[in-house]
Amino acid sequence: MLPALVAPYAAPHLEKAASWLFEKGITSGLLTLASVLSSILVMAMIGLQLYPVAILALILNRACDAFDTPVAELQRKAGNPPSSFSAFAD
Repeated sequence: MLPALVAPYAAPHLEKAASWLFEKGITSGLLTLASVLSSILVMAMIGLQLYPVAILALILNRACDAFDTPVAELQRKAGNPPSSFSAFAD
């Protein structure tokens, strides 16, 4: 429910940031990989009771997950569809 309420306000900002990432050469596969690795880091940091680092890794995870879909859409429009890894891992 919350994403449905926030989406109309956040979508234009996500699209701007996604286009900037796409222009810099960052692909949806790279964002998905960063998301997977940061989630592993979150679990490790919680296990080591390094909670501030875990929170930062969780924020990175959520940011990467938020941007991978808009970047994938830009890739599709540019004629370079995302890899199957990106779709599977996402």
